[in-house]
Amino acid sequence: MHTRISTLAALLCLLSACSGTNNREPQQLQTPKALEAEKSSYSIELSKRGPADLVEELYQEIAEKQPALKKLEEQISELRAGESDSTENLNQFINKNNSYYEATEKHLSRISDSLLKDRIRELIRGSFSRYNNAVNHPGQLLKIIEHNNLSLADLHAAVKLVQTLRVMEKYQQDHKPSTDPLEKFILNQELAKQGADSLAR
Repeated sequence: MHTRISTLAALLCLLSACSGTNNREPQQLQTPKALEAEKSSYSIELSKRGPADLVEELYQEIAEKQPALKKLEEQISELRAGESDSTENLNQFINKNNSYYEATEKHLSRISDSLLKDRIRELIRGSFSRYNNAVNHPGQLLKIIEHNNLSLADLHAAVKLVQTLRVMEKYQQDHKPSTDPLEKFILNQELAKQGADSLAR
């Protein structure tokens, strides 16, 4: 139950962080390093880790500067690290029991006396039924944890996209290149075409 409460609390914190950042105006930040024209040591270091993922690069930089996002990342890291501690014992218990009951079928097949086989099979079925009843509640808790993990992953992805989209839109507004060089180049092309056309007559 403690695990369920902790996980749900983390989900509520995440939702709170999302709504809180949505209600505030975007912070006036400098151009993120991931969007700088020149390759910085920051970008080079990130590129060594694998293919470029600008969403991840931007989000990591934003999260370092926003306390709410930084706290969220710490919460998610703690949940990931603590999940195995919370569920390991029960998962091992369930796996061992399932392994045992699966193995009983092989051993039952070795009994040639049909009456004896049926009697032992009923004993095993009764035991398996009692076991299922005993692990029903903890099993439901594991399902809740799994469901919360999926919900948390969805929300985490949404936070990354919402936060980085704002930065990208501001970058688009502030750093849209001038079309003057393009127009000048097209003019030079037209002049060259005219010159070539006159020489081709």
